[in-house]
Amino acid sequence: TFKKMPPKPKEFQFPVKDEEMWQRIISPENKKLVVVDFHLHWCGKCEVIYQAFKNIYFITELAEERIQFNSVDVDKFPALQEQYKVTCKPKFGVFLEGNLIKEVNGPDITQISDLINKNIPTIEQ
Repeated sequence: TFKKMPPKPKEFQFPVKDEEMWQRIISPENKKLVVVDFHLHWCGKCEVIYQAFKNIYFITELAEERIQFNSVDVDKFPALQEQYKVTCKPKFGVFLEGNLIKEVNGPDITQISDLINKNIPTIEQ
């Protein structure tokens, strides 16, 4: 018999809605690898990246426990745009336990995928 896997959520990338949510995302207590897409809401290249992130999420074992994707519309959060020096649209930040591991300028899915593979938390046995 086959073991039934729980269904994965349809949504996997969540927009940052307020400062409190942002603080929870980058909190040291958050043990997931966090990939943040800093973008402008009308950015076409961001839609391409969204599909790549979706593929990564849905092929990752126990993704909901190990990785999270968030997006920040920098028009709504100018302080984050300034703090992370978002001049390239899109710009991606990869965080683990509150620490910024690496920033990626532009839609370089290969570099982002490599960062995810190198830094995603292991599955607890």
